[in-house]
Amino acid sequence: MNLDDPGSNAFISINAGSLSFFPLQVYESVSFNTLNMIVYHNATQKTLSYYIGLYSLNGSTLSLANTVSATFTHPNNANVGRYISFSNTSATQNITPGTWWVGFLASTAGSNNISLRGANNQNPSNAFPGAFYGGAMTASTNALPASIATSDLDITGSDAIAVPFICISA
Repeated sequence: MNLDDPGSNAFISINAGSLSFFPLQVYESVSFNTLNMIVYHNATQKTLSYYIGLYSLNGSTLSLANTVSATFTHPNNANVGRYISFSNTSATQNITPGTWWVGFLASTAGSNNISLRGANNQNPSNAFPGAFYGGAMTASTNALPASIATSDLDITGSDAIAVPFICISA
């Protein structure tokens, strides 16, 4: 499925082995069963693993509430977005209204050509509710941490205020 949509104005680069955090504002209670995201990979055919953590923020520490993962084989010359469906949650959970953060980690197997499709708010005066908006780990990792201090994240640049398109369904 080709997802090139002129209204979808941001490609959010994902660095190999770097965990990126994005805000998620939930307005109604929803069961965390399936999460869908648009992922781009521009390279030869590869099977890659993606890990998503659902985090809450307490003070200046993000804490892991749930995880979900998926493995996907991107076809050759896959400079086209694909919806990736994540449905193997680590625990049954009802996400309550409020601000949550999605941590996205890609096991890229030597390929740095991963990006997410989303929106980018270039005006920080329209910041997401709360003191912390988003960012990425500056150290490499191969696992979702149980907790991480927001001071350990790079929160500068337009990628720190980008938000990927996410669809959560029960």
